[in-house]
Amino acid sequence: MLGLLFILSPLFINEIEIVRAFDESEMYQNAPLSSVSRLDQLSYEGLSLSFANPLELNQKNLTRLTIPNLTMPKLDGLSMPVTLNNLVMKYIKYFQGRGHYSYAKWYSRMGRYEELINQILDRYQLPRELIFQAMIESGFQNDAVSSASAVGIWQFVRRTGDSYGLRYDGWVDERRDFIAATDAAARHMRDLYNRFKSYPLALAAYNAGIGSVSRAISRSNTNDIFQIYNRGHLQGAGGIYVPKIMAAMVIAQDLAAFGFEHIEKEKPLRFETVEVPGGLELGTYARYAKVKRGEIAVLNPSLRRGYVPLDAGGYKLRVPLGAKAKLEESLKKLELREPQLFYEHRVRFGESLSDIAYSYYVSTRVLRQVNELSNNQPEVGSALLIPRNTSKAPREILRDTLMVAIDPSLQFSYEDRRLIYFPVRRKLTVERLASFFAVTPREISTWNTVDPEATLQRGMTIRLYISEDFDFSSALIAKPSLVQVVDPTSELGAELLSYAARRQERRIRRVLHKVKRRETLRKIARKYRVSIKDIRAENNLRTRGSIYPGLLLKIPVLSTPKPKGRAARSRTKREGKRHRVRRGDTLWKIAKRYGVSMEKLRRRNRLKGRVRLKLGQIIKVP
Repeated sequence: MLGLLFILSPLFINEIEIVRAFDESEMYQNAPLSSVSRLDQLSYEGLSLSFANPLELNQKNLTRLTIPNLTMPKLDGLSMPVTLNNLVMKYIKYFQGRGHYSYAKWYSRMGRYEELINQILDRYQLPRELIFQAMIESGFQNDAVSSASAVGIWQFVRRTGDSYGLRYDGWVDERRDFIAATDAAARHMRDLYNRFKSYPLALAAYNAGIGSVSRAISRSNTNDIFQIYNRGHLQGAGGIYVPKIMAAMVIAQDLAAFGFEHIEKEKPLRFETVEVPGGLELGTYARYAKVKRGEIAVLNPSLRRGYVPLDAGGYKLRVPLGAKAKLEESLKKLELREPQLFYEHRVRFGESLSDIAYSYYVSTRVLRQVNELSNNQPEVGSALLIPRNTSKAPREILRDTLMVAIDPSLQFSYEDRRLIYFPVRRKLTVERLASFFAVTPREISTWNTVDPEATLQRGMTIRLYISEDFDFSSALIAKPSLVQVVDPTSELGAELLSYAARRQERRIRRVLHKVKRRETLRKIARKYRVSIKDIRAENNLRTRGSIYPGLLLKIPVLSTPKPKGRAARSRTKREGKRHRVRRGDTLWKIAKRYGVSMEKLRRRNRLKGRVRLKLGQIIKVP
């Protein structure tokens, strides 16, 4: 058993004779004497403490002691109060045992940031011991993320980070920045201390929230954090947060006494800042500065994509000490070279990663790599960075006319709603669609005669009446000019829907054709090897509609990419040879040369009647 005896001055001898006997449980029975060897040096306002040999104490008497906790304003140099009680001693013991490796690793890593953090704490006149708050929060890991989505050394959630001015966008997350986040955390702790006038309560509020701590104080009818803990009014992670920080503080006062005598702190970060143009990957700056990419990355942990943002006036990039001059010299050469620019795309409801890649002429692999995406689809509303590797403007995802089959007897009118058409790009539940657009599944079922329990399938177009207050830019919505409402019960409607189905199944490109004199739809269809029905459907021509010279028609031509390699060889075998017509060639001579019949040759090349071959004409041989 470990017993501690504190002898008080005569001023206090009548009130307290023995201050504390620590927990008699098995946890502390074999605790080394050195684990509390610094306590004999404590003193405050006439209160003198001396260490008593535990072997001289009567164990039976110690087990009956019920002396309250004693808060000491000083613990060998600490500038904030630390309460030594069972909870704090429990975590001191934990860090000496199972948590020994974690504490050693955290304390060693603290060396990187200690000077920077202390400077900021001094600026706001806060105790330097608050650095141990960052130790318990994250172990000084900039990329630490909690289950509550708190991020960085100081574990800020988005809302708190925003309120203290931390930048968060597609390029930068300053919650991961060891300087910006520390400055925000110091201001936050200053505000909490000004509210509670107690660092233990301020620490608890940092972790659990102001509201939780205020309610716990009200329910417990005390502002002593450990009395609040004892009465069970601040549980969970908040109930162990302050004791763990105090334990970390106590251990740091004498590492050797607690078994950490061999820890060496990492060297502090040394860096300079250089104003650089944005849009380039960190590796580019590293090459010009003659340093490793990882050396720059560790100094700029807030850069989410590994690219420098396109901020007006440039971006202040941290580089290792001594690399500034080399980089500035190289930047003169960089100015002659156009930086790689990016689009920032906000993901809309209804569009997939492949849709976005198609729109910006990039591959989905590039999008996943630049934005560090997993195999899942990006979240609606998230910002994606897209390399601008072409001079072409982004193309519309929806370019084809949408044939929407709607019962003409179903008509609706709303004063405060707008009619829109939502194209289903991948299967979707009616419930999810209704939830996003703030309507009910029953309304969607009524407007479109769909089963609300069944899944909406790719290729469908859903009619919706949405509130005028809705943010229409947040969803993939068809432009009114692209929507053609058809009656599925009519002959023309059936033809249009049939064409739309065929168009979806095949890759079709559109060729503009200007109608010439004496041209008919039949001649044009034969020229492009398409059906008259497809031309009518594409141009919304009635069955008996006429065309006239000068009319521009969109011809839907099947687009097949030119095969290469093995695919090209298999195509040659499948389609046969090709013969280029020479002087003196006739169809009969070509058929005889390749050992095929005239009938097959005509059928393969769609030749009818008397044929006059032209020099250079290609004849396909079956």
